[in-house]
Amino acid sequence: MSLVENGVIPLYYELACDCTFPVDEGLTCALMSSWNNLFAFVFYMFWFSPYLAANTEWMTWTCVGACALAVPMLHFMKEHYYRLDIDTHIIEE
Repeated sequence: MSLVENGVIPLYYELACDCTFPVDEGLTCALMSSWNNLFAFVFYMFWFSPYLAANTEWMTWTCVGACALAVPMLHFMKEHYYRLDIDTHIIEE
């Protein structure tokens, strides 16, 4: 399971770079990494709560829910490859 989850991370970064093409790739990846680190920090800070740290089953279901939520979000995303359009336009001239 971890192989599947961690194997798609570069694909998400590449998709984000394609969707935000005129923006620099470094800025897009830095923003995604910052948001990921912020959510992970908040998620792991729940360990300090005595009530939530006693029962960790909710953490498993939260991770499953996050993965399940990503599928419909990707399904409804309209993809348009701006870099491909620019590259093919330059080649055709």
